[in-house]
Amino acid sequence: MNLTPASTQQLLVFGLVLLCVVVMVLSAIYYSNLRLLGDPKKETIKSFAFIGVWLGIITVLSLTGAINQLPQLLYPLVMFFSFVIPIWFALSDKGAKIALSVPLAFLVGFHVFRLPINLMLDVWVEDGILPKAYTWIGINYDVVTGMLALIFAPLANRYRWIAWGINIVGIVLFFHVLGIDSVLGITQISKGMDSPFVYQWPFILANPIGIGGVVAGHIILTRALRYH
Repeated sequence: MNLTPASTQQLLVFGLVLLCVVVMVLSAIYYSNLRLLGDPKKETIKSFAFIGVWLGIITVLSLTGAINQLPQLLYPLVMFFSFVIPIWFALSDKGAKIALSVPLAFLVGFHVFRLPINLMLDVWVEDGILPKAYTWIGINYDVVTGMLALIFAPLANRYRWIAWGINIVGIVLFFHVLGIDSVLGITQISKGMDSPFVYQWPFILANPIGIGGVVAGHIILTRALRYH
């Protein structure tokens, strides 16, 4: 089974959304160090370099076809580090600084990126690139988190219960998405797809950036709510 290729415009939009996520993370690092008397420029550059190397390795594995050749070894590793690295970051001193200094409105608003990501997934479903299960047409309702964040983030600084509510909803829907991704990924491999879309670039960057952003975002938001 071959996938319908995404258009150049679609790939550019997808890449722009992922770039915005990276920019928001780096902005939070810079702001937190600025507020807490750290070295904002140095810490931001170090984080930028680390992210660049991390994404570069995954890009090489995808574009060279290495993941297609050893999917049962390399793809689980990509997924593993897409969780471990964000968790490490969110629980580190960097994550603590962000939780202590960055406004709740920003931390909640960060999850707005899940709205355009899911809108893009819907476009790809209509174009025959992705299965319907990956959008709200099927069984993926993660778009709700993005919509809630867009609407209510400005109120999060004043009403902490709003931040808690969006955080909890986002976590529940995220685990639901993980279940969908796991089932569909296994199904594609069992059907002998030559190049599952989850291995293809830039789709595969949704793991370190999209999944990683959600994981780190929820942990840091939870820490911030406890601090406040």
